Amino acid sequence: MEQITVTIGRNAGDTQTPLDQASWDSFRFIVRSHLLADGFEVTVDNDGLGYWDGKTEDNHVFIGVRDWSLDRNPDDHTDVRGKLDRQLASVGARYGQDAVAIGWGFSRLVDCVATNQEGSAA
Repeated sequence: MEQITVTIGRNAGDTQTPLDQASWDSFRFIVRSHLLADGFEVTVDNDGLGYWDGKTEDNHVFIGVRDWSLDRNPDDHTDVRGKLDRQLASVGARYGQDAVAIGWGFSRLVDCVATNQEGSAA
């Protein structure tokens, strides 16, 4: 399965002032909406604490997975990575962000039950 990890921070711009609650809620909602619109099942949607440019700040991590190619959307054959990168960069800019962290990769499930049964038999 293809996987995307998106991390956004709450602090805005050079002032490093946290977004107010309504803006923070809206920023997270919009990012999540873009992931869902591009066919990702969001499996992690979590507030946390991160570091950017030497400062501690609230952050939010989304992890999404889906079954098709990261490079091509089978419905319209557009470049999904580039489109999503541009969308998230635009959203980040609206909320005063220096950057949005995006990681692309692959995810698989390891069957713990079967692995344990095989290990017990040996």
